[in-house]
Amino acid sequence: MTGRERIRRAIRHQETDRVPIDFGATPVTGIAVSIVAGLRQKLQLDNPGTAVKVIEPGQFLGEIADDLKQMLGVDTVALWSNTNNFGFKNEGWKQWKL
Repeated sequence: MTGRERIRRAIRHQETDRVPIDFGATPVTGIAVSIVAGLRQKLQLDNPGTAVKVIEPGQFLGEIADDLKQMLGVDTVALWSNTNNFGFKNEGWKQWKL
C-alpha cells in the first residue's frame, strides 16, 4: 500500500496496513532542526556537524529529506509556500551555525 492510498483509506475510516505517518509535511507536524540533526546522526545518515536546512524560521523546523522519510516510513510530502510565515521569500539560503 502506498502512502497516498494509506492516507486516503485512513481519512475514509477504512482499514489500512498501518497507521499513516506524517513528519514535517506541515508546520504543525514539523520537527525542530536540532532534533532532525540528531536523528539523522543517530540513524547514520549524516556525520556530526552536518547542517540541516531550516524550512520554517518561526518554529525553527528542520527539513525532512527523502532519505530520512524512507527510513521512518513517512507517508506525506511537504508542499511549502514560496514564502515563510514572516512573509519573506524562501530563497538565497545561507549556511549558518548557531
